[in-house]
Parts: sequence; C-alpha cells; structure tokens
Amino acid sequence: MERTRAVSESFQKLYKQIPIPLVVLDTKGRIVCQNPLMDDWLDVREDSTTGPSSIYELIHPEEREMCKRILDEGLESISSPVSIETKWIGKGRVRFVRLYASFIEEQGEACMVMQLQDMTEQKQVQSLLYMKKMMLESIVKRESLCHILRILSTEIEQQLSRVTYCSILLLDESGTKIKTSIAPNLPSSFSESLLNIEIGPNVGSCGTAMYRKENVIVSDIAASPLGNDYGSRALELGLHACWSVPILIDEEVVGSFALYHREPSCPTELELETVEMCADLVGLAVERSRIEEQIVAEQERRFQALIDALPDLVVFKDQDGRWLNLNQATIQQFPVLGNIPYKGKSNEELTQIFPTQKELLEYCQMNDYRAWTTGEAARIEWSLANQAEEERTFDFMQVPLYGCSGIKDGILVIGRDITEKKKEALHLEESEQKYKSLFEHNPNGIYSMDARGRITSLNASMQEMLGLKQEDGLQSLVPFIAPDYVEQMQEHVLKALKGKAQTYETVAIHKEGHPVFLKVTNIPIIVQDEIVGVYGIAKDITGQKGKEEELRQTKELLESLFHHSADPILLLSLDSVVQDINEAAKNVFGWEIHEARGLFCPMVPEDRKEELQRVRESIQSGKEVVGLETIRRKKDGSFIDVSITFSPLKDGKGNIIGMAAIARDISERKKTEELLSRSEKLSAIGQLAASIAHEIRNPLTSIKGFIQFFRGNIQEQFVDLMLSELERIELIVTEFLLLAKPHATHFIEKNINSIIRHTLPIIEAQAIMNKVNIVASLMNPIPLIHCDENKIKQVLINVFQNAIEAMPNGGTIHVSTELQENKVLIQVTDDGYGISNERIKKLGEPFYSNKEKGTGLGLMVCFKIMEEHGGRMEFESKEGHGTTVRIFFPVGA
Repeated sequence: MERTRAVSESFQKLYKQIPIPLVVLDTKGRIVCQNPLMDDWLDVREDSTTGPSSIYELIHPEEREMCKRILDEGLESISSPVSIETKWIGKGRVRFVRLYASFIEEQGEACMVMQLQDMTEQKQVQSLLYMKKMMLESIVKRESLCHILRILSTEIEQQLSRVTYCSILLLDESGTKIKTSIAPNLPSSFSESLLNIEIGPNVGSCGTAMYRKENVIVSDIAASPLGNDYGSRALELGLHACWSVPILIDEEVVGSFALYHREPSCPTELELETVEMCADLVGLAVERSRIEEQIVAEQERRFQALIDALPDLVVFKDQDGRWLNLNQATIQQFPVLGNIPYKGKSNEELTQIFPTQKELLEYCQMNDYRAWTTGEAARIEWSLANQAEEERTFDFMQVPLYGCSGIKDGILVIGRDITEKKKEALHLEESEQKYKSLFEHNPNGIYSMDARGRITSLNASMQEMLGLKQEDGLQSLVPFIAPDYVEQMQEHVLKALKGKAQTYETVAIHKEGHPVFLKVTNIPIIVQDEIVGVYGIAKDITGQKGKEEELRQTKELLESLFHHSADPILLLSLDSVVQDINEAAKNVFGWEIHEARGLFCPMVPEDRKEELQRVRESIQSGKEVVGLETIRRKKDGSFIDVSITFSPLKDGKGNIIGMAAIARDISERKKTEELLSRSEKLSAIGQLAASIAHEIRNPLTSIKGFIQFFRGNIQEQFVDLMLSELERIELIVTEFLLLAKPHATHFIEKNINSIIRHTLPIIEAQAIMNKVNIVASLMNPIPLIHCDENKIKQVLINVFQNAIEAMPNGGTIHVSTELQENKVLIQVTDDGYGISNERIKKLGEPFYSNKEKGTGLGLMVCFKIMEEHGGRMEFESKEGHGTTVRIFFPVGA
C-alpha cells in the first residue's frame, strides 16, 4: 500500500490537471487518489477522511459483481485498458457512466487508473425515445387509456435518475374539476383526495398549472404559496418538490402531468423536456380516447336510430339469451318495456312481466336454441293484438350473431308485421283483374315493351290512335314515330330503363299517314328489384296542339302590336310599378326599358298621383278608364299633354293582376285648340274694339275739350287726374283699333341692332326715373331681317316697359342679339320679381295682366306683330330671380 502511494509528484501534478474525472485505485478497488473533478462523483474531497471505502460501493448492486470481475481480470494480467458501461449511485440518485480502466504496475504492485464519462443524459434520451415509441404504438393499437397512462407513469419513474413519483390528473367535461387521478406509486388516499377539486390559481402546483395553462415548477413545497392544504398533504407523505405541466389539446386544458420528489429540487433542461414530452403523450392518448368514444357513441347513436327507424320489432340478446337492446317499434308493441329495466333478463324472467305472452316467449326461447345449434335463422308466425286491440300477424325470425373471431355471441330477433302482406296476397288476384281492366279500358294509349324495345302489350286505345288492329302484331313503335322524333323517343326509353320516369311530347304517324301528336310518359317496369322493361302511357294532344298554335299566334300578334304600336304602351302592376314599356313609350318619355322597369311609374308628376290612385281603384273594380286627358313627365323634366286609356290585365284565372296604359301625345292638338281659342278671342275682341273705339272716341274729345275750358274753375289736381285717366282711355281705344283694323304692313330689310339703338333713347328717360340701367351687348355683324321697323319698336318698347315696371327698386336690363339656328334672337333679361309658371302660360291673353292697371292688350298686340313677322316670343322666369324674354326673327323672311 505504501509503495502504491509512492507515485511520483510529477504524476500527481499531471492527473490533477486532466479535464475529466480521474481516480487511482488499488487492487481492492480502494481509492488511492483522485483529481478535483472526481470529487463530485465520490461525494468527497481528496484530503477527506470520510467517503466510500471502495469504488465498488458506488456501482449499482445489480452490476457490482460484473464490474469487479472484469477489473480483477485486468489487474491479474495487466491487460490492455477496458471500457465498462454501468450504473453509478451517489448523492441519492442513479447515473449512467462509462468506466475506462488502465492497469499499471508500480514497484511490483498492480493498480488501476480509472476515468469516468457521464452517460446519464444520453441514456435517458435513448430510453425516453424508446418509451415515446412504445407509448405511441400503444396509442395506435388502441389500448385502453387507463392502461396507457399507468404504463407511462411506471416507465417514467424508472427512466429518470432521481427517485420520482408520477401523477396524472384528468379534468371532467366542463374542464374545471379533477375527474381522474392516476398515480401507481403514490398512496391511493392521496390520489382520491384530489378528485372533484376545482382548479384555480392557488390549488396546488397541478391545479395552478391547469388553470394557468403553463408549467408550474415547485422546487420546495414547504416554501410554496400555492395551496397550503394541498402542500401539507404532500409533505405528510414526504414529498418536497413537484414539477407540473398542463396537458393541452388544441389549447384546451384536459389535465396535468406531474412528478413528485423526496427532496427539494429543480428540473434539469432534459428533465423538463421529459415531463413536457410525457404531457404531450398523455394529450395524444386522451385525444385518441375522446375521438374513439365519440366514434363509438356516434356509431351506437346511428345504429340505434337505424333500428328505431325500422318498422319491424328488433331485439338483441347475448349468448345466454338475455335481452340487451330493442327498438322503438318493440316498445310501441309492448309499451311496458319502456318503463322497466329489461336489459339482462331472459325470456323466462320476462314471462313474469308478460304472462299473456308466455307461450310466445317460450316458442322464441325454443327458436333461440334452434338457431344456436343449427347456425341458421329460425322462424315462427304469431298473432298479436296492438294497442288498438287490432289483430296483427308477425313473422318472428331468430338469427345467430357471430363475433370477429367467428364465435357466436348473441341472437338477433326480428318481428315483421306481415298482416298487410297476407292481405295483399288475398287481394292479389283482385288487383290483377283491376290492372287488366285499367289497361284494357283506359282512354289513354298504354303499351309495354321489354328491355330490348319490343312491344309486349298494346291496349285498344293505343291501337286506335295509330289505326292498328289486334291482328297486325306490332313488334316495335319505331315505324310509327315521325323520323325526326325517333332518336328522342329512344333516348327517353333508355333513361326509363335506367330507372328514371320520363315525360315528353312526340309525333306519331297514323296508319293512314296523318300526324298524331302524343304526350308520352315512360315508366320503368321493376320486377324483383330489376328493371325488365318500360310502360308507356300516351295521350293524344293533337287538338290541344291546335289550340296552342292559335294561342301562340295570338301571343305573337299581341306582342307585335305592343312593340310596334305608334302610341306609348305601359304595362303596370296594381301598385303602379312598371313591368314593361314599348319602343314608342321609350321614344316619347325618354326612359330606356331597363331603366323604367321596376320603378313606380316615373312618368306621373307628383301632383297627379291621386289621379292615378283613382284610376287604380277603377281598374281593380274591373272598369276601364277611357281617354283620360292629363299630363305626364318626360325623363328630361319637361311635361306633355296625353290622352290615356287604362285597361285591366288578368291572369288565366280571371284575377286582375295589373293594368295596361295606352297613351297618345295630344300636345299638338292642345296647342292647336289654344291657338284656335286665341284666334276666336282676337276676332271677337277686334269686332268689339271697332265698335267701342268708334263710339267712345268722339265723346272723349268733347270731354277733354270741356275740361280744358273749365280748367280755371276746377282744382288743378283734379284736372290733371281727369286728363290722365282720359289719356289712359284713349290709349286703350288706340290699342283696340290696332286689333280691329288691319293696317298695311311695309316690310323692308333692316338691321335689328339699328332698330334697338333707335328704341333705347325712347325708353331711357323712363329707365333713369326708375333707377334702371340698360346694358346692350349686340352681335356685329348680324344678318338683316325683313320687318316693319315701327311695329318692331312697338314690341321692344312694350318689353322694356314691362322690364322696368318689374323692378320698382331699380336694377339692370341686359339686351343682347345673336344668331341661333338660322334665326336672329333678341334676348332681354331683367332683375325683377319674376313670373310664376302658371302666369307665364296665360301671357298674351286679352285682359290678363300682372300689373295693377294693365289690360293685357299690350302683349297681345306684341304676339300678333310677331305672328305677322313669322317670329315668336318666349318667356323664361323664376319668381324672385327676374325674367328673360326671347324674340326670334327668321333670317331673310
């Protein structure tokens, strides 16, 4: 021993600097010396007097003898270095190491130089990967969730180097309370104490991890604030640390995975990854279990819904003949089954509940045995009374059921109500007779053909339609179908042979050669679920076709009248919504068809809607409205006079569904009537004017003379007033004479600008007195016009005077000339109070004037002068915004 310790000082300095754990051992495995990195493995310093007496004390007992044997063999032969993988125990945990031992002899005594390589993390990773693979295989194999979780708990406890206790908690469906606790190596009392606890922010490490959805590492339970009550329970069991990880499925927490430790401790990075991996594995297993439960529940629900939808009685029994399940039809037949726990009862036990059905149950039990022994279905017919006390006949059939391994594991009992079937059998012959009668005496043509299209039967009506006789022996309809329709008929027959009924129209050729229009329905003939041919039902619609052709022609005629009528036609609903308009309506009113369709009749002005309402009321009562004269609005905002006739529109049942409005533009007629009326007025006024002027003029002269004579005897103000009024009477008489006497008109070519310039000085004095400024803007050069200069001046003076009088507070008159569409235009605009639209329409009528003392004859004379010159006057005005007068003269007229 002393010699072994006599290692050179240089060697001691060297091995202390080596960056790996290194120890020198004697032949007994006792520690001679170690470098500082070895201290952690030996849990002792080199100069310490305590520690393991031999290196073998730190090797796991299971592998201690194996390691000692290998090292002893090396010492005896001073062989080449050896490498051993084993488990190392120290500091209360197990680590995986690789020992590299070199054997040397020093002063005749053998010793070992051993270096250690920590393999714990590598081994753990390999073990964890293997465990993960094993768990995934279990999940794929659909092993039970409880079995998978128990295996996982046990495996993780074995894989980690520390002494750990695994706990897996699962939440209930609400995700708020602990439902399941799996901890194989923790006391059951501890696991059970966690059940039904509601998770929260301070409910232990596991409850908190689930509540927060995050890892909760409690390295020292005694010092943790997370639930003193739960911590005290763990401390009582000697558990001082808990690492909890939430189990999540699509961000939904379903539980927690936790590891408890005997000593306060924090996880290494690998240990934390291990716990999180286990939590993920549990999540996968839980998700797979949930999906399977949902699939099984959905399959059971669908299966139950399927058997409940069956009209037959259905009962499932186990291999011992005990009832497991039944459908709604069975409960309806035996209502008491819906109120008792029938599951698990045998036929014999059920006879006590249904003594009236004892005989049936005993027969069924015998048939159960027969089905079991023979492996084939056993049948029996039995009569039962339903809830309405009606006698019904059932065909009961017991069928043996086999499991996946081929072993019999139950009986299926099906009770089918065959009452109607028996009745059908009794009435089959009667039905055949009825069918034959229907076939032979049906007014429609009926035929049948096989799958190849060959005629197998043909009733008398069909023969008559085609002009055939029984002895003709018709084999196919093709020769009697118009050539253009043969392919169509064959296509429909093929579709009927595929199971889809067909209805179509075709044309047959009578034996005598004339066409016969037919409406045919082909129906597949199905015998024992197989289509074996086609029925054909043919109706002669030749007469109907003639009527349809007449209707078509009538429709085309009406459509032609509608679209090509010169008068606007509108089709309206009863709510006056436009359904359609013709081309004439589009041209007259300006709306395109697509613009007007769907609008409340846009041609009706706002003030005429009540009128339209009265029309609708008449139409709804079935009356027509003929020749209603009114006005309608065009798209550009202008108005026209129309005469409209409204007629009700009816559907095929005679119900009134709308109205047709036929309009006629009567604007020209209205203008003609207005001109005629004005001409008649002028004629009457002319005749009246001639007589009045003649009778009044002489007395007026006398009166004026006497007033002048007595001027000195009468107050001056009264004389002036009388003379002013007499002058006014003379003016009216003069205007009457202008209307009454036709004067010779002398037309010469004149420049309108020159006439305006000569007229303005005449009116300027009156304008200045009324604070009115006249601004002239005359086009130069401008074409000459043929006119009577004095009469044109008369027109201009009248217009200027009206403009001045329209501006009592002064203003500006703008007068301009221009050439517009080969006409010379004079435009006079004032800033006066304007004229309403209603009054503009009446301008030029005799005795109608806006002025307090006006007679209306001035404008009437102006209109007459312009008419003599082939021109016209137009007025545009807005109340409060002044008036514009446009005077048009033809060029060279």
